[in-house]
Amino acid sequence: MLNKKPVVIWVNDDMSCDQGLVNYIERKYKCIVRRANSTEIALRMLRSNSTCCLVVTNLRRGNDSEAGITLYKEMKNMNSNVRCIVYTGRIDQRLKDKFLSLGGYAYTCYEDDLLDYVDCAFSAAEAD
Repeated sequence: MLNKKPVVIWVNDDMSCDQGLVNYIERKYKCIVRRANSTEIALRMLRSNSTCCLVVTNLRRGNDSEAGITLYKEMKNMNSNVRCIVYTGRIDQRLKDKFLSLGGYAYTCYEDDLLDYVDCAFSAAEAD
């Protein structure tokens, strides 16, 4: 990522959610967080951004109770190696297992765990 700031794509249909976390991540990692409110917009952002190192997505959007999993499947279909974290309101063990079995990076409903996963993802991206 020569002289370009890394990009995180943050996907949530409620754009007011998680603004404090977004601000913290931008400051700590000197990155740019791009907000998307749909799977389609997130995928468009991912295709057009070579410095994207992480996607953080909620699980449910609108009537789609597995939108975060759908996003990750589409990322895999486009051969993306970008890590993907599901950050959701509550743990659904069946959906967590499904996401992780597909190769998803992490799944959590806890802010502290999310920040730990983000830290690990940035460390791994530097090593790539």
